[in-house]
Amino acid sequence: MGTFTGTIIMTLRPARRPGDQLGNCEECGGAMKEAFIAQSKRVYKRDNGELYTGAYLGGVHGHEGCLGRFGLFSKIPS
Repeated sequence: MGTFTGTIIMTLRPARRPGDQLGNCEECGGAMKEAFIAQSKRVYKRDNGELYTGAYLGGVHGHEGCLGRFGLFSKIPS
């Protein structure tokens, strides 16, 4: 295992499931027509200088606008 660089990559992607399957937005509690999932990964550095990411660190689902309050995301298209 490498050393954590202090960098975290945050991603936002469509859930590909309607809100009625996932439940309400985890941030505002409102019903969702279109659901999104926000997740993050840590960036590590190997001894040879190569960078890589670890596994996803949990996640939260909700409206795109509600999840956008967490910061800047790399958007993954559907």
